[in-house]
Amino acid sequence: MKRWIYIGLFTSLALNLFLAGLIAANLFWHRGHQHHRGPFNMRHAYSVLTPASQTKARAIWRANHEVFRSKIREVRSARREVRRLLKDDKADIGKVEAAIAKVGKIRLEIHTMVRGIIQKIVNSLPAAERIKFYRAVLKRRGRFRHRRPRERRGDR
Repeated sequence: MKRWIYIGLFTSLALNLFLAGLIAANLFWHRGHQHHRGPFNMRHAYSVLTPASQTKARAIWRANHEVFRSKIREVRSARREVRRLLKDDKADIGKVEAAIAKVGKIRLEIHTMVRGIIQKIVNSLPAAERIKFYRAVLKRRGRFRHRRPRERRGDR
């Protein structure tokens, strides 16, 4: 009788460790390869272009890269300030709201800048590639994409 209890406990432990390993690996895999990319799918958009157009598009992106990176640094700094204010027990609510508004303002500037860069890229493309690029850049990413119902998708 005792032997069967030990076998059952050992089997249960092995199964639990196996499942915990699967869950941990799944979490690690998805977090390790995820970083914030924003609403635009640039990697996929580049893949639908011809090599010559890819070179042009990447050159336009690189020309604006330093300004973009400085804005990213600004928004990170503003987020750190919000966290610091929220941790402070004596923080003024007006300062917290102003800091949150600053984060929103900088994020809007980044979004507007990226849209402008995409527009520059589109203007540099031949007419045949423009629609493919737009569709690719706006394509939804992710494992759990929610598709709109069939009646709301419109003509394609």
